[in-house]
Amino acid sequence: MSVKAAMDMLARRAMSAATLRRKLAARYGGEAAGVAVDTLLARGLLNDDDYAAAYARDRFERGGYGRARIARELAAKGVNSARVRAALDAVIGEDAERRRALEVLDRFFAAPGRDRNSDRDRSAAYRHLAARGYPEDLIGDLIGVSL
Repeated sequence: MSVKAAMDMLARRAMSAATLRRKLAARYGGEAAGVAVDTLLARGLLNDDDYAAAYARDRFERGGYGRARIARELAAKGVNSARVRAALDAVIGEDAERRRALEVLDRFFAAPGRDRNSDRDRSAAYRHLAARGYPEDLIGDLIGVSL
């Protein structure tokens, strides 16, 4: 029964093997959850590499998040660090992260009442990009370049 429940859960929303195992264990117990997840992994119906790449692509392209934030989120979802690194390397190049951070920064300053020359707004923009997972050196460069 837990294999069917696992497939139903995956049909509604993609998730990592660790997240699926945790959710199933809460309902059916740890042993049944382990069997269900192992079965789906063996059948190729559950793949943390694909999940991590899709998650990273979505959070980067649609959410405007940087590598560090996405890495933290994937780690919290139980994806191991090697898979996280591989997904981020496949999805986000250094130039792409810079371009995306600049887009996020431009959108930030496009809000009414924001002034690129205001120290207060520049500090707020710095915090905004840092919270989104962009590296400090990149943020510093962009705050200086974009003004």
